[in-house]
Amino acid sequence: PQQVGVVNTWAAISAGAASSFAVRHNGTLWAFGRNVDGQLGVGDTTNRSSPTQVGTSTLWTRVAAGYNHAMGLRSDGTLWTWGNNSQGQLGLDATSPPITSPVVVDGSTSWSGVFAGYQVSMGVNGPSAVEIASRQAFYDTPGTYSFVVPQGVTSVCALAIGGGGGG
Repeated sequence: PQQVGVVNTWAAISAGAASSFAVRHNGTLWAFGRNVDGQLGVGDTTNRSSPTQVGTSTLWTRVAAGYNHAMGLRSDGTLWTWGNNSQGQLGLDATSPPITSPVVVDGSTSWSGVFAGYQVSMGVNGPSAVEIASRQAFYDTPGTYSFVVPQGVTSVCALAIGGGGGG
């Protein structure tokens, strides 16, 4: 292992297929790596070899890197997403071209956990409600891409996802 840069005030990290993210103790979000789908959230599709700040917010608390997308939580309970959305994994109620800067998912301010994998995202909204976003999770419901609560899930004590990261 090799230290990335000289900063040692990281609070949370997540790694995707070829991109990495970190939240500093001051609430800023940083990203580096592959950026072909805007998954770094820095407003373009240029790859970065060293950490680059994502926007100017100082409210980031968690980040989850998926295959070519990412999601982040802010201290105000909002959920933000960016990158590839070919399978509806950004939870924006539709597929779309890649989104290169963070956008808020919905008006909820009770998100408390976020996890991203290969073309899928999961989050905890409220004290224990799991919500999932991905076309692949809903083959029987065409056009369903927004975060939805799976039937039969009434409470959650732990959540994990493969093929990406979580926080």
